[in-house]
Amino acid sequence: MNSALFILIVSLLVSGAATAAPKKISFNRDVRAILSENCYTCHGPDANSREADLRLDVRESAISESKDGFFAIKPGDVEESELIYRIFSRDPDEIMPPKESKLTLSAEQKAILKQWVSEGAEYEPHWAYVRPVRGKLPPVKNTEWSRNEVDSFILAQLEKRGWKPSSEANKYALIRRVSLDLTGLPPSPKEVKDFVEDNSPAAYGKLIDRLLAKPAYGEHWARQWLDLARYADSTGYADDQPRTIWAYRDWVIKAINRNMPFNEFTTHQLAGDLLPNPSNDQLIATAFHRNTQTNNEGGTADEEFRNVAVVDRVNTTMQVWMGTTMACAQCHDHKYDPLSQEEYFKMFAIFNNTEDADRRNETPLVTIYSEEQKKKRAESELKIVELQKELDHLKATALNGFDEWVSSFEKPLQPTELKVAIEKGTLKANPSSGKITGVQIDGVDASRLTLKLRSKGEKNLNGRFVRVTNVGDNVFLHLAEVQVFSGGQNVAPKGKASQSTTAFDGPANYGNDGNTNGDFNKKSTTHTAQENNPWWEVDLGKEVPIEKLAIWNRLGAGLADRLKAHRVEVFDQKRKLIWKKESNKVFKVNVDYSIDGARLLPFVSLPHPKLNGLLRLAKPVDIKDGDILEAAIKNYKNERIKVALTTSPVPELENALPKDVFNLLKLPSASRKEADEKRLKDYFAANNPLTQAKEKELAAEKKKLEGMKGTTTVPVMREMAKPRQTHIQLRGDYQVKDKRVYEGVPAVFEVPTEGEKINRLTLAKWILDERNPLTARVIANRYWESIFGNGIVRTSEEFGSQGELPTHPALLDWLATELVRLKWDTKAFVRLLVMSATYRQNSLSTAKHVENDPANRFYARGPRLRLTAEMIRDQAMFVSGLLSSKMYGVPVKPYQPNFGVSAAFGPGMDWKTSGGEDKYRRGVYTHWRRTNPYPSMAAFDAPNRNVCTVRRVPTNTPLQALVTMNDPVYVEASQALARRIVEKGGVTPHERVSFGLSICLSRSPKRIEVSRLVALYTELLADYQKDAAAAKMMATDPIGPLPDGMKAEELAAWTVVGNVLLNLDEMFMKR
Repeated sequence: MNSALFILIVSLLVSGAATAAPKKISFNRDVRAILSENCYTCHGPDANSREADLRLDVRESAISESKDGFFAIKPGDVEESELIYRIFSRDPDEIMPPKESKLTLSAEQKAILKQWVSEGAEYEPHWAYVRPVRGKLPPVKNTEWSRNEVDSFILAQLEKRGWKPSSEANKYALIRRVSLDLTGLPPSPKEVKDFVEDNSPAAYGKLIDRLLAKPAYGEHWARQWLDLARYADSTGYADDQPRTIWAYRDWVIKAINRNMPFNEFTTHQLAGDLLPNPSNDQLIATAFHRNTQTNNEGGTADEEFRNVAVVDRVNTTMQVWMGTTMACAQCHDHKYDPLSQEEYFKMFAIFNNTEDADRRNETPLVTIYSEEQKKKRAESELKIVELQKELDHLKATALNGFDEWVSSFEKPLQPTELKVAIEKGTLKANPSSGKITGVQIDGVDASRLTLKLRSKGEKNLNGRFVRVTNVGDNVFLHLAEVQVFSGGQNVAPKGKASQSTTAFDGPANYGNDGNTNGDFNKKSTTHTAQENNPWWEVDLGKEVPIEKLAIWNRLGAGLADRLKAHRVEVFDQKRKLIWKKESNKVFKVNVDYSIDGARLLPFVSLPHPKLNGLLRLAKPVDIKDGDILEAAIKNYKNERIKVALTTSPVPELENALPKDVFNLLKLPSASRKEADEKRLKDYFAANNPLTQAKEKELAAEKKKLEGMKGTTTVPVMREMAKPRQTHIQLRGDYQVKDKRVYEGVPAVFEVPTEGEKINRLTLAKWILDERNPLTARVIANRYWESIFGNGIVRTSEEFGSQGELPTHPALLDWLATELVRLKWDTKAFVRLLVMSATYRQNSLSTAKHVENDPANRFYARGPRLRLTAEMIRDQAMFVSGLLSSKMYGVPVKPYQPNFGVSAAFGPGMDWKTSGGEDKYRRGVYTHWRRTNPYPSMAAFDAPNRNVCTVRRVPTNTPLQALVTMNDPVYVEASQALARRIVEKGGVTPHERVSFGLSICLSRSPKRIEVSRLVALYTELLADYQKDAAAAKMMATDPIGPLPDGMKAEELAAWTVVGNVLLNLDEMFMKR
């Protein structure tokens, strides 16, 4: 049945009219839908499909004389109107609509068109494109019934039809209804008791305020918004990889709970990144338009799917905020509404300038930090500011010391040559006392030099035995290698190794065979048995000076931790302990111990590459009489080596300077020109060692800050520095480009952009402008739909010509203007709706109701509709006592069937069930994978969220009963409910059944309900007493072991009773 005919029949049913045509025809109410459905395809806005150059959507065209001298419509003259002739014609070649269109006008529709033409064929602008006007409240006879302005509009329509509103619902029904509507959860027994016993006039209002303040309010209403935002935890398409975007879901919940005004809620999501100095939250909000799908399959074109994402953003924006099917204009001019393809791509241009480009890494991203992480980042950021100030001060005083630096180059280098000592590869010297600043080495690469200072009187430790012990009970000891350095050489391989025990084919000699690999499978690792304090030891054969020990650990995941508590000891010839080191630190590869008493003198990195073997010490070193300097050469191969010391303040600069600077320094001061002095000062300021050190410290802190990982990331919108060009795409093909277009909005809405540069921020302003005829209407209608079950415009996704007319146009306009007057305060708006007498009516349907208004479009009774998928599951969790109140964070994975299959290019469909309370969290937190949404919710019409879902269309299928009776989620909820009934429901079956009914239905149970369930329990108990195994399974699988004092057969019987309670029709309905 087409929409126009449906409207007509409803009109006839509710008015009781005896004839098809109303007394006075209205174009918007009666004619537009007929023409749109049957005529506009060939005679509408789309020029490419227009026949006979005739437009019936524009009066000037419709009443104009054709080239053949005919008038499609001649106002007031039915006989001369070709339209009337054609629709009544029986000639198959002349009749309209033509037979090949498969469209047919009913007798009633023909009568309407005929009367309309005879009355002058007056056109009206489409009602939705005219700015809403806040009219006066309509007069009503029953002035005592109304509780607020909403009721005046509803009652006026009822009285016009001779109907009366229903009486107010009882308190039990009211608290259950409004609790489900505002929080998505039923009330607790205490909340029911408190409300029923509160007889004050303000009791209901106080209840509403408490519900609006609950965190559950944001969770419930966020679910509805996430359908619009096509939120999912996967990227879509065939591979459907996981996507980390849950921070956006959390932002929506928080924004709703904070009662963020809807205009801000809109602006932040469409253009939060374009606001001045946007906060992290404002950036996260822009993930609304990063919920588009990305295709990461091999062989796909990124540009194609980036283009698809932009198309989706245009379509979603117009549908969510303006109830407009803009998608119809992507390939051609809209066939029913005044929206051209060029205007479509002007909107496309607004969204075509963001950095995202169908990439696997989802950039651009924003990092989200926990409170503790934020604190550490703030400390680091403060330190960076302080270091920057210090650096700025150093740069301001960078020329301090310039004269000393210049004069240092006029002094000759005074080296002290080191003589080769007895130890191979080591040079020793007793330099004269003073302060040395650097070393010059010739003959080998400077990077091989190690310099140590041994104070007077310090001697090498001479040892023979080196032992490594793993301290602990019932532990292993396995080592890759132990190295003992004497005279710069590893002497351990010459010694003899032993260990406390040998196991797993890991003999002691693997620990000093010169192989540090650490791979057990390559026979490179020692291994003892599991014992107390296992040890390994090497005997060097004689006492030797020991400078350093190196312990190499076994490789492998988690294996390094076995050597956490270890002890290293050195013994002399007589096994007297001369050195010991104990450590409780894990090391993955190796650890070194320096034991010779000498102090290592570190070098600093040079501002230039290594030149001429000249190295500067990190700090100048004072040399005292008797001190010994030792210069060791790594991998010494009998090279001829010369090492010299210097006391020059900056020794390396002499050889590392740029040639022009060095030449200027060689000139006498008197010979240098002003430009020469400037060149030297500029160079000195840029290379001041103090400045460099501070810059290094600053860089290290910045690197530390950059390395601080957050809790998660979220993809966001970000404008490109250079915008993309946008062209009309012929037939919607991104590869077939027509003329270039620039950012713009459809002209039909007549909201000027006031000369501003058009981008996503100005688009948000345009959408929210009071002169925009659609936004406030669409949003007000959507809230009404959520509360009452039907929108005032039933097609909440379509306010254009193909949509239905509003049943209460004056009320819709009043609500739209009221929402704006409330400054887009959505909680206040919801409160207005649920405080109305219209909402508080009982929902009982009488025979008269069913006859007059089966769909309750005129609200002569309260709302009655089935709960959504999430509400059904959450309610089962709530009444059973399992529901977790934990909010936010990583998506959770409750029980679901195992399918044993995976996507062709992506991960498997099965998942590991979340542990602890996570599997009991609200449905809004459930992991949402587009290619296989959570099955129990999908059975109850939850969408896959590939695209925007404005309203879910409920269905009734046998699968739904199979889910609620057999899904592990509902079985476990039944088990938990059974335990709650036994623990808190009294002693007798009668008491327990009454308790179960009351917590599930939020009302006092009826006598017959109790008696039937008691009989069921008695029968079940007898059965389970005969089958202990079945009883145990029903009572414990999957919830877990029996509580102390509870019997399996009783809990099994109560579990089935609980399952029956969860499957009562009343549990699935809001009444």
